[in-house]
Amino acid sequence: MKSAVVKIIVSFVLSIIVGALPLSVLCSREISDAFVPDSVPPNFHFMQQSVTAATNVANVSVSSQTLDSLLGQFYEMPPSLSLQEVKFYAEAAIQTARQQNNLHLQARAYQRLSQFYTIRMNESDSAMLCASTALSLARRTGDTALLTSMLITTALTHLDNFHNYHRAEECAIECVRLAERQQNMPLLGFSLNIIGDVYLRLGNLAEARQYCRRSLEVRERCGDKATNIAWSLHNVGLVEQALGQIDTAITYHRRSLTLWQNINDKHGIPQAWKNLGIAYTLKGRYNAAVGCLQISLYLRREISPISHFLPPVLLSLSDAERLRGRIDTALRYSNEAYMLARTGKMRQVMADAAHEMALLYKSKRDYSEALRWEEHSHELHDSLAKRTTAQALNELELRFQNEQKLTEQTIRTHIAEQQRTTTLALSVAAVLMVSGLVGTLYFRIRAASARRLLEESEKMRRAVVQATFNGVELERKRVQRELHDGIQSKLISEKIAFSTAHNVLLEQAPQVAANFMRTLNSFGTTINEISDIAQNLIPANFEERGLAVAVEDFISAMRSAMPHTEILLNVEAVSDKRFASDRELSVFRLVQEIVNNCRKHAEAESLVVDFALEKRVNTEHSGKEEEWLIVTGEDEGRGFSSEILSASSGTAKGGLGLSTMQNRVHALGGTIIVDSAPERGTRIVAAIPLEI
Repeated sequence: MKSAVVKIIVSFVLSIIVGALPLSVLCSREISDAFVPDSVPPNFHFMQQSVTAATNVANVSVSSQTLDSLLGQFYEMPPSLSLQEVKFYAEAAIQTARQQNNLHLQARAYQRLSQFYTIRMNESDSAMLCASTALSLARRTGDTALLTSMLITTALTHLDNFHNYHRAEECAIECVRLAERQQNMPLLGFSLNIIGDVYLRLGNLAEARQYCRRSLEVRERCGDKATNIAWSLHNVGLVEQALGQIDTAITYHRRSLTLWQNINDKHGIPQAWKNLGIAYTLKGRYNAAVGCLQISLYLRREISPISHFLPPVLLSLSDAERLRGRIDTALRYSNEAYMLARTGKMRQVMADAAHEMALLYKSKRDYSEALRWEEHSHELHDSLAKRTTAQALNELELRFQNEQKLTEQTIRTHIAEQQRTTTLALSVAAVLMVSGLVGTLYFRIRAASARRLLEESEKMRRAVVQATFNGVELERKRVQRELHDGIQSKLISEKIAFSTAHNVLLEQAPQVAANFMRTLNSFGTTINEISDIAQNLIPANFEERGLAVAVEDFISAMRSAMPHTEILLNVEAVSDKRFASDRELSVFRLVQEIVNNCRKHAEAESLVVDFALEKRVNTEHSGKEEEWLIVTGEDEGRGFSSEILSASSGTAKGGLGLSTMQNRVHALGGTIIVDSAPERGTRIVAAIPLEI
């Protein structure tokens, strides 16, 4: 009876807050559904008592089975377990699993702890550590079902806690492969949904729609659980919302809400209310939006008062309140979001909250305060960008240091082996010096050993150089992705915000508007520079399109950049061929160096770049015939002095560009010849063995 009275009171209060009778009826009906008392499994309390009793008497066998049942399958916690209970039973399971050396139970327990830390703020590092530990333990068990569950947890942790979209996508793609191999349709639907979520957050809406709709189709076709189908509906709705199809998005959000309410999913219900609130805001129905968002906020606080889900809901509420003219209420929400985000060290959310505060103070015509918050927002965005760049550079430096240490260790090992060999040979030679035959044999052995050492050293040097170039290329890919999908997207968003602010200030505060205009102009320049940098780091879709297409696109772009130089290109020999990825990328970089050197130094009227294939006998492999790629670059420009070239072999002594070309070609086991003289042009011929 008391429960029914409480439901009626809550429904009445919320209907007053929303201020619209139709929505109040909807809210009261759906709130009553959302707050159905938790249904406890019949044997749940018995299981809890068994855990306590078994732990007290150190009955490992009983407690292990009971704890495994309590922890359950992925995201299937008993609804009456609180967050603290999840942590308690997970820690008890870890202790029991270690006593029994039960890797399966230990992995499951670390997975639960990762989910616990994910929901709580200020504990993202702990969540990532637990997820990584769970994944490592699952790989050791050889249990494919357990491994896929841990991959999903790790992907979600990367996605929600660290916004590491690339790592989340890697884990999800591994799950897709496992699911397709096993014909596990529920797992396939889950993995596809995560990949769609990654593309959605990166702003690639076409790919996001494809993966999210495929996930929904797979889940509905295989009769997956209602909560999983609801999450696919949730993501499809978000994609449609991002594409501007608001009515379609609302339909999907309502379907997901209905499914989550039917099973009383405590995490899904507030998410659906939030989605509806944002959709109603975009549609201009601000009263309805506020009502939905307040329900979401209430339910989130019921789960955890310090959850990292709270600040985004508060920011959405602030946005809706601002749009319907309740500035002071919006300020209260945005300030609370900022304080919670600062407590949780959520710098991206802090930046968004600061930007929202700037918009609110601008609405109050308090332009000095608006400018202060906008500057603070930019400071936070700048610090995020710097931290991302610093992290990338640190990772690259650490990788190079590790490779250098490995190289030095290998060299020291070879030197020690050679010293032992030489010492032994000298001892034998001293004993058998009386025989000229033995002496001759000794020197032959020593010469052969020296040749082998020289060959091994050369192979090792090539491997180190190639590993260094590969590391640089991998880092280029990652930095390009961060620039394009992260910094550039944020700058475009900020430019739009500044443009809106400038239009308002132009009428109300012309002097301040002038400062905004300078900043707005600098945004456009910076965005273009970042786009050029990202494109120059690595060609778009290089791996899919291949060497010939990438070179043709590059030469086409350079023809515009070099209007006074006629560039002739012949790639017919490789137009329908693909080679090993490291060779394709190294050859592309070689062509870049040839063209850029001509552009910077040659002042040539014409440049010819030619590709050819020919058969050669590799003397290092018992006369085996191999296919070699011959790349020729020839211009009729200024040329350069022979002092820059080695008189013996025609290889570069000085000049970073020539040296880089040399290192790339030699690392692949090839040869390069540079022939040039003042006023006689330059001819570069590189021959590279291919691995087709």
